[in-house]
Amino acid sequence: MRENQQNIINEINPNKDVDGNTDQNLARLAVNSENPFFVPCTPAACFQILSEYNIPVEGKNCLLVNRSRVVGVPLLHLLMQKNAAVSVVHSQTKTLKEMVELSDIIFTATGKYGIINSEWIKPDTVVIDIATTFIKHEGKDKLVGDIVFHEVMLYFNVFIA
Repeated sequence: MRENQQNIINEINPNKDVDGNTDQNLARLAVNSENPFFVPCTPAACFQILSEYNIPVEGKNCLLVNRSRVVGVPLLHLLMQKNAAVSVVHSQTKTLKEMVELSDIIFTATGKYGIINSEWIKPDTVVIDIATTFIKHEGKDKLVGDIVFHEVMLYFNVFIA
């Protein structure tokens, strides 16, 4: 994000910053996630999914494949507050395969379809694919994430309803 854009965003009253994008809101989340002004919706949704499926993060090796102010940074602070062991990588990380192989929970949002190979993911790993990317499929635009889920389903013999 350009500095000018962030200066404009910082003009938003933190009490009305529902996306949690201001410096003040992000800082408050970092130092006091028990009482932030607002938690950005995507990280909040990730925690709702984990809660819905009773997936604890405490002591888990969590991998964030994203370092943005909108997803990665807020997730980092929320996971740390819940005592997770957190690693943050990005699309250019040379050891991505090794990091994925060590992870218990993966959050990915690079916008690069297929960046994570299904064979890297160990059994029982929780994967939350946050990415949204359009690819051409049979001549039409298709919305996908970072993971090729039909490969993961074949690799682990998983059924997703």
